[in-house]
Amino acid sequence: FDIIVTGRGGHAATPHNTIDPVVVGAQIITALQTLVSRNLDPTEALVVSVPKFTGSESYHIIPDSVTLGGTVRSLSPAFRDFAEKQIKVCAENIAAAFGAKVQYRHRRLEPLTFNHTEATELAAAAARGLVGREAVNEQVKPVMISEDFSYMLQARPGAFLFLGNGPTAG
Repeated sequence: FDIIVTGRGGHAATPHNTIDPVVVGAQIITALQTLVSRNLDPTEALVVSVPKFTGSESYHIIPDSVTLGGTVRSLSPAFRDFAEKQIKVCAENIAAAFGAKVQYRHRRLEPLTFNHTEATELAAAAARGLVGREAVNEQVKPVMISEDFSYMLQARPGAFLFLGNGPTAG
C-alpha cells in the first residue's frame, strides 16, 4: 500500500506555520501497529509493515508531503480485507485530526499460498526417499512471504517447498 500525506510545508524554524506531514506520517505508522495488537486475536497472524517513508532531503525544510509505503501479510483473506479497510480509515482520521489529507492506494499482489494436502504428502515422501527421513523437516511453520507460485496452486493441486543445504548458511 501507499499513503501520501499532504500538509503544508515550511521552514523548520517555524513549525507552527506548517501542517507537518512528517509528524502525521509518524502518527499513522504508530497507529497502524495497533490494528494487529488491539483488534485481532493474538494467536492469529497479521503483519502490517511500513518500511518506506520518504519526504524532504533537507535538514531545515518541512516538506509539503511524505509518502509511506508498506505491506500486509496474513494467512487469512478476512484479515487482509480488514487491514485494507482499516489502514485507510486510520490514515484518513489521523490526517484529518492534524488538518492534513491522505491519498491511499492498496494493491493486492499475490494471493495466499496454500499447499494441497495430497501433493504435499507426495513431495515429502519423495524427499524422504531421496535424502532420508532425518533430513526432511515436515514441521515448517507458515511464513509470510509473497510468492507468485500461489497462482499455480489456485489453478492446479501442488505444493510449495523449501529446499535447503542442511545446517550451513542459506
